[in-house]
Amino acid sequence: MCAGQGRDVIGVLSNHPRRADVRALLVEVDPGIVEFARASAARAGLSQIDIVEGDAASSDIYMRSIPADIVLACGVLGNVSDAEVANTVRNLSMLCRPGAAVIWTRHRLEPDLTPKIRQWFVESGFEELSFDAPDNPGRSGIGTARLVAAPVPFQPAFRFFSTFTR
Repeated sequence: MCAGQGRDVIGVLSNHPRRADVRALLVEVDPGIVEFARASAARAGLSQIDIVEGDAASSDIYMRSIPADIVLACGVLGNVSDAEVANTVRNLSMLCRPGAAVIWTRHRLEPDLTPKIRQWFVESGFEELSFDAPDNPGRSGIGTARLVAAPVPFQPAFRFFSTFTR
């Protein structure tokens, strides 16, 4: 979701020994950033990464790649309203296969929403695998959760969030 330049995926896979085993969908709305990501993937020889210019908030854009083993929601949850964070977390499992992992990030500016986000994941059928956050207030935390319940049914035209601020 909101993959930006794709560094979370392209940077990890470019020299990974199992790079050929990974298929990925990166969704980004900005056409210039999409072109940058596509060029980076091509330079790294990662032809199995599908980089799509589109609306990451719409469930429809993910239909070609679900159910997923891993969903990255990095840089998303700090750029939408608290209500939209809750909506996104409570419905992310529709993109996942059972046992899938979600990796997410969120700044910890006051009021720190990360405790609620962690709770929402658990309430939505995920088990927390890790949450790392520096002691420095305002810095980002990173969480990993595994889907242990059945995913919510896929909903076409579902909106995870409506506004994204940068």
